[in-house]
Amino acid sequence: VEKIKAKIKHPIVIAVSIFASVFVLTSLTAVNSQAAFWSNFERAEGGWQMIHYFLFFFLITVAFESLGEWLMLIRFQTVVSFLVSLYGLAQFLGIKNSFIISGGQPSGTLGNASYLAINIIFSLFFLGWLVYKERWGSLKFLWMFMGIFQILMLFIAKNRSTFFALAIGLIVVIALLALELHKKHKSRLSKKTLFLCYIATVSIITIISATSIAIAFNIKDGNIFDAIRPRLWTWGSALSGFIEKPLLGWGPENFSYAFDKYYNPNHSLVEPWFDRAHNAFLEYLTGGGVLLLLAYLLIFFIFYRHLFRIRERSDYWFWPVLFGMPIIYLVNGITMFEVLPIYICLFLFLGFFTNYSSNFQSIPININDNKIKEPLRWVVTFLLVLVTASSIYFTIYLPYKKNKLTIKALLIAQKTPQEVYEQYKESLSFYSPIGQSELDQQLFTFTDNLFAYFQEKKIINKERKSDVENITQFNMSWFERDEKGYVGIKNAYIFINVLIEAYKITGNKKFLEKSKELVNKNLTLAPTRVELLKQKIEIADLEGDKKTVDKVKNEIKKLLPNFPI
Repeated sequence: VEKIKAKIKHPIVIAVSIFASVFVLTSLTAVNSQAAFWSNFERAEGGWQMIHYFLFFFLITVAFESLGEWLMLIRFQTVVSFLVSLYGLAQFLGIKNSFIISGGQPSGTLGNASYLAINIIFSLFFLGWLVYKERWGSLKFLWMFMGIFQILMLFIAKNRSTFFALAIGLIVVIALLALELHKKHKSRLSKKTLFLCYIATVSIITIISATSIAIAFNIKDGNIFDAIRPRLWTWGSALSGFIEKPLLGWGPENFSYAFDKYYNPNHSLVEPWFDRAHNAFLEYLTGGGVLLLLAYLLIFFIFYRHLFRIRERSDYWFWPVLFGMPIIYLVNGITMFEVLPIYICLFLFLGFFTNYSSNFQSIPININDNKIKEPLRWVVTFLLVLVTASSIYFTIYLPYKKNKLTIKALLIAQKTPQEVYEQYKESLSFYSPIGQSELDQQLFTFTDNLFAYFQEKKIINKERKSDVENITQFNMSWFERDEKGYVGIKNAYIFINVLIEAYKITGNKKFLEKSKELVNKNLTLAPTRVELLKQKIEIADLEGDKKTVDKVKNEIKKLLPNFPI
């Protein structure tokens, strides 16, 4: 108890606690609080997950105090990071069967090359500390080998934002290191010598980073601006969303609402669906308003304030590195959003710094002061067991079970449509706090593709029309039941396609009327969505309403003059 009380008073712990609390608060005040708190299968970054990130940070801060304990933890982290990168190397080499191939850029087990790259940066930081702290021997050489391997993997990952962030961070670190060296060796190192060394080093870093970014961008194809433009459009939507809800934002995992409402029509020519701002600062600003962004920045303000306080007793070379790490992290966040691998790295680093700033000193404990009365001990134990068991059941078992049922539905080989829909029904009917919206999207997408297949192969007869009627009604029943839980218009857009295709096959005007109703309804939520306007044209064309067709085409031309209609 005394140890916990002492740790709670640490400025970094206070700052992280404020951030986590505001994050959870904004998930409860969100437009769609269900999605904000529980998130979904793909992201899983809602308020519930943030509680676990905070617990992770707090537990490593309290449980690991001494230098020996942190050496053990960091060794474990670096080995895990090495294995993740080793997996990424196997992906890069194209080793099939045993490894998930991730396209051109290796991602390890993290799902994205961007996550792998920033994970490597933190791993290199900790490897450098291990090399410094370990005695000469096999372990020190092992960490050196891992460091070289991780640098190689950083170049293989070819992540643009991380190269840029690393270049900025290294320039700052070298500048501070030069100042520290001048301060330490005033009589031996002149300012001119240090300045020339700094310029030479910065030039080398700039050349290497620029070359790396050029390779990652594939500059010879002239596609730099093409790669950046969708992000810029998305940032514009995020800023517009913030202006509408400046204090508490739209809520975590609710970005699609703002993106759809302030949709840039240019997206329709490149990437029409974004569920993130692809900028950590705008993500917090849109998701949690000014309060969440300030709470996030407070962590780094407190970090630097505390770092300056321990400057005199820090190693002259390590203090600049500590200074540079958050800069790399924050610059990387300009074009990234934060997910599990990134949060784990951040909170591990903050936990490390919390104890490093205290010289890895354990807080003395008076055993007599920490005794809990026997009845209270049993009550606390019972409550902890109950909460843990409930958490495991609702947030691990139920989502896992629903996911397994979903996978069965997606494995459609050698199944009749009836068997597939029976499997979908079982999965859709199974309760889980997350996953329903994603499963609905899978259902609508499958149905849309199935109907398109029927028309392409011209296998439409009276019996097939009856099947299409029943399938469409099945889709409609789940759409109407779950519609309020959807974040953004994507599910509705796909379902509208289902209705239009169903009308083409069956001639049932009820489906066309429903599609028309949903298009108009969703256009009030996303008035510049060219995709919805195209659906409106298709519906009007099926109705023979040439006046509406011409009118909507003119609307699209105003939004996007070069859009092919």
